[in-house]
Amino acid sequence: MLCANANTAYNYYVPETDIFLSMQDDSVDYSTESFQVPINIESDIDSLYSFFIEINIDPLLDSATVITAPDIMVEQNFNIETNSIIIAGASATPIDQELALFTLQFDNLDNNWQPNTIFNLSIESAYFDTENYDIILDSCQIYLLEILCLDSNACNFNEEGDCIYPNLYYDCEGNCIDDNDNDGTCDQLDICPNDYFNDIDGDGICGDVDQCPLDSNNDIDGDGLCDCTLEDIDECPYEPDECPN
Repeated sequence: MLCANANTAYNYYVPETDIFLSMQDDSVDYSTESFQVPINIESDIDSLYSFFIEINIDPLLDSATVITAPDIMVEQNFNIETNSIIIAGASATPIDQELALFTLQFDNLDNNWQPNTIFNLSIESAYFDTENYDIILDSCQIYLLEILCLDSNACNFNEEGDCIYPNLYYDCEGNCIDDNDNDGTCDQLDICPNDYFNDIDGDGICGDVDQCPLDSNNDIDGDGLCDCTLEDIDECPYEPDECPN
């Protein structure tokens, strides 16, 4: 899950500033396996190749992974004393400012995150190339929420997690909403919605409207008597019994 809610930090960017680094506030479900925080860069300088950045991590977060574009090589070290992560990166080509400079991923390894927790992150220091640029740093907060499904049409209404919906034509128990002949096939998908045996003689005519439901030839001799063309039938499903003993 990515940080998505815009932070107002962008409003502080001024043209005179060489480089502006930003992070954004976000809220995520406390039961999520991980979340990501992109570190974005905005600058009037087009040819930046390397960086050295230290980010303070909330003490409640004990793991962080740095994700970058393929053309940026990075090394990361975690300072236990300050609970901060230090990232050194370099690129053979100018850093693409249309993308995040890098992304921090935090994993819920112990599955112990709790709702209503707030994680604080802040960029402590940053350097680019060998120049002494004027750099604006940023911080963000990640809110852990207990997200409930609030759609009354969902199968898990008012329960934790994303809403879950039944398949088309079925209820939440997996039963057909409409099954007129009780054959287990929903009417919208049933070739013979009023015939439990679904055209048992295979003549293309549903049993409820077939004059000879057990005769695939449908009284081929025209004598007004249906024949029984089905084989290996122990018991005829229709009344009166049209299959001879």
